[in-house]
Amino acid sequence: MVTVSDIMRLWQSVALRERVGMFLLRKGHGAEAKRELEEVVRIRVENKWRVPQAVLYRLESDELRNVAAAKDNRAFYRKYATLAEDEFLGKAEVMEAKVVHVNEEKRFVSFSTGKRKTGFFKEKNLKRLKSLRVGDLIEMKVEVLEENRPSCVRSWRVIGQGRSR
Repeated sequence: MVTVSDIMRLWQSVALRERVGMFLLRKGHGAEAKRELEEVVRIRVENKWRVPQAVLYRLESDELRNVAAAKDNRAFYRKYATLAEDEFLGKAEVMEAKVVHVNEEKRFVSFSTGKRKTGFFKEKNLKRLKSLRVGDLIEMKVEVLEENRPSCVRSWRVIGQGRSR
């Protein structure tokens, strides 16, 4: 059964794809923009939602009419992930933290940013998780909602090696 939250999540992803497609077009990445805008149309038609005139106009414009849509934008997005995060998700604060626990079974990492400031995040990539050790110093891009307390870790990287597990 499809819930209201499922529909809202899908609608938000379509709205984000539309913004990304228009942004890519402005930046001169026609093939990638066409791929995103065609996905917007496909999802909206599939769900019987109205397709914005601006999207149809852009797809029929001279700048996209003769461009072949990219098959897959994943490699493109990996290359520009940091810029995309800043553009579409707002600026993230960079924090340094020390890894205090790694749980490979549940795929989460606990960290400490100071005496009483601790937190954790989940990591889907098991290979990357296995390379992390207790004591490693990591740099995290975080979205901070409460004062000086990380609430959403967007990305991380190891900047100093710690001891073994």
